[in-house]
Amino acid sequence: MTSELQHTVLVAEDEPDIRRLLEIMLTRAGFRAIIAANGREALDLFEAERPELVILDVAMPELGGWDVLIHIRQTSEARVLMLSARGLETDQVRGLNLGADDYMTKPFNNNQLISRVRALLGLPEVAA
Repeated sequence: MTSELQHTVLVAEDEPDIRRLLEIMLTRAGFRAIIAANGREALDLFEAERPELVILDVAMPELGGWDVLIHIRQTSEARVLMLSARGLETDQVRGLNLGADDYMTKPFNNNQLISRVRALLGLPEVAA
């Protein structure tokens, strides 16, 4: 899967197990994953690396996901996939209204998440 190697995905997630799982999944799918454990670190990495896609948790320390999303939308057209345990319709609508391109709730299906990443990046689906 060499075509995805140029695609950088920033994962902003405060839960270490989920952060590591996402890093492994993305790397195995051929993406370059960069990892942030809080919102402030996510913005620093976003500015330094300029990823094409951000997987963004809502509830993070130091700077929440909503604030990170607002900053990203003010400075970039990078794709944003919100990934949150907050599954209320109002949270999903808020994320989309703030400029997220997609919203998934935890727990999530690994294959579906990778498919959504590929779709957001405009990449063809890989045959199973």
